[in-house]
Amino acid sequence: MDYPIVFIPGILSSMGNEIIPGTGNLGFGLAEPVYRPMLDNLKSLGYKLDEDLYVCFYDWKKENQYSVQQYLIPMIEKVKKQTKKKKVNLLCHSMGGLMARAYIQGNSYKYDVDKLIMLGTPNHGSVSSYFFWEGGQLPYERVNKNIFFRLLWEGFVWILKNIKGMKSDLITLREMFPSIKQLMPSYEYGNYLYSKDEDGVNRFIPINRMKVQNDFLNNLNKSSSLIHMRGVNAYSIIGEGNKTEMYIGVDRKKTDSMLWEDGIPKYVSNTYKGDGTVTTKSCAGVFERNYYINESHTGILENSKEVLGKILNREVVQYRDIRYMEENKNLNMILVKGIAELYIHKGRKRLKVNGDIRTYDDRLIIKKIDENSYWMVYDPEYLARTIIRIIPLSETKGKLIILRGNEDSNHEEKTEIEIEETYILSIR
Repeated sequence: MDYPIVFIPGILSSMGNEIIPGTGNLGFGLAEPVYRPMLDNLKSLGYKLDEDLYVCFYDWKKENQYSVQQYLIPMIEKVKKQTKKKKVNLLCHSMGGLMARAYIQGNSYKYDVDKLIMLGTPNHGSVSSYFFWEGGQLPYERVNKNIFFRLLWEGFVWILKNIKGMKSDLITLREMFPSIKQLMPSYEYGNYLYSKDEDGVNRFIPINRMKVQNDFLNNLNKSSSLIHMRGVNAYSIIGEGNKTEMYIGVDRKKTDSMLWEDGIPKYVSNTYKGDGTVTTKSCAGVFERNYYINESHTGILENSKEVLGKILNREVVQYRDIRYMEENKNLNMILVKGIAELYIHKGRKRLKVNGDIRTYDDRLIIKKIDENSYWMVYDPEYLARTIIRIIPLSETKGKLIILRGNEDSNHEEKTEIEIEETYILSIR
């Protein structure tokens, strides 16, 4: 039986009023270049959007159990009704796989999933989440080599702080992003923190004695056999060959705050058995059928078509779409707030920006955040010899942040500027 697909993307995948007020209906937003290749792959396998292919957007900041009830179950019901099918296939990237598992293994499950296909899902957790949950450091900015993904995360947090007024203290961050705790290593991951004892010897800290525990994933993994007992065929597409954090060396001296309750990070031990964010062992954690490809955490979205064809019993059909993603090594990002008007001048052409813009090849994406704020990501070669003219509001100072990213150097250059009069940014 050929069932429709519900695609559940990962963290940072969705944008809309429920995530950042003022940004409209739920959609990929600026994450479009990251996830569009997956939709293109599915189209090449014969699927058609909103006919037998649907995307489950959701508030990825919230706990997975919340997203199951508010987003996934309603989407599955909608798809079954529209396609007149009794079941769906769930195709999931990263945290999306954990949300799917929370549904299949939960009390609300309606036995309406045939295949569960996970790409880069941290079934045993990811140590990169430790840096955020215990220390307030942004997840992924340290480890993900996809320059677009890193710029996307930094821009998102800048908006929450500078436009929406979010504080950056640990308590506020935890309240804002409870989903990140659910990505921390589970008991099945094993001990991942180590520290020097009194004799100067590095010893692992038992994970079950840590002060911070991932209760969600610990409980989910206890009942992972339910996936198969409930008749679901499970598959994992796993990226490998990328430098991935595996263990963290910590200093366990006491601190006077909630920061680093289980130790202050001092060293990181890496493995190449991973996709740059999640280890292969963590992805292969629920005894499903595994497929390994030499790709990164986001690269598997674009380069898993052949594997998906095998799993879904579909032959590739002729389909060609122009897209722009991580082939480019240089990307720039601009965020502006407190502005009255924004113009892009290229040659004799002048474009007044007053809403969302996306070029067909994703080399320029502009998202309107509110009446006086915009978020822009672009390829500097695409906008070469272009002038961006920014006119601030007369009664307040405008604020501009420019991030120039280079994947080869794994580095971003940041510039923040207050603007009181018309500001001209020339892109060479």
